[in-house]
Amino acid sequence: ETLICTLPQETRRKISEPAMGAVYEAAGKHEVRLRSALLLQEEVASGKCWLDMDPVSGKVLRMVHIVTLNLVRDDGCTIKKIGEWDNDHQHVVRCKSKPPGTKLRPGEMPRQALSRLLQEEFPGMNIQVSNRISERSETEPSEKYSVCTKYVITEFAAELLDSCDDSMVTKMSRSVLDAEHFTMEEEEDGNADDPNLLEVVQIDMDQAGSEKKTEVYAWFSSMRAKTSLAISCR
Repeated sequence: ETLICTLPQETRRKISEPAMGAVYEAAGKHEVRLRSALLLQEEVASGKCWLDMDPVSGKVLRMVHIVTLNLVRDDGCTIKKIGEWDNDHQHVVRCKSKPPGTKLRPGEMPRQALSRLLQEEFPGMNIQVSNRISERSETEPSEKYSVCTKYVITEFAAELLDSCDDSMVTKMSRSVLDAEHFTMEEEEDGNADDPNLLEVVQIDMDQAGSEKKTEVYAWFSSMRAKTSLAISCR
């Protein structure tokens, strides 16, 4: 499955054609399912996924390959995405916490996708990637596309070599994790060394003002990271 990601986009599109045909056939004249089929076809054309048939059930599978990063610093804290910056409203839109990650692009191998992720999301950090790699897959229904999606996940382990400078983070109350959105100015008053404060990685406002979406990350203590390990957002 991972090798299919290395194929040219046109080849992946052709591989997806039989399954795409099955999606349209199943949709029939159902207006909602036809819209879902069109959205799915557009995503296949964009290279964000490809389609396969489940050998057991015969049902169509939307195949999405993801690389994730388990990045730890010397005090055991782990970094996780907590939202995206909304430049129009000047605040962070929350999502459920999950490790940094990216979808594989056509022609990419997992390590190439990882290099792109590090360059795009953590350009100023001195990160050492270990040889520890884990792979797993998860299958769940996708209401948007009216098919099941199989996520093939390759996780890399890495360590932040430099200590985390206080100037690189904004310390906030953990209550922001329960909010729908929050501003980057919500710094907690009082003891800045309070271990219960959340360390939110500061974002580049010049980049945040561009059209590219800007992910927002925070450092979680090892104990809190374990309790939220299974939480993710798509």
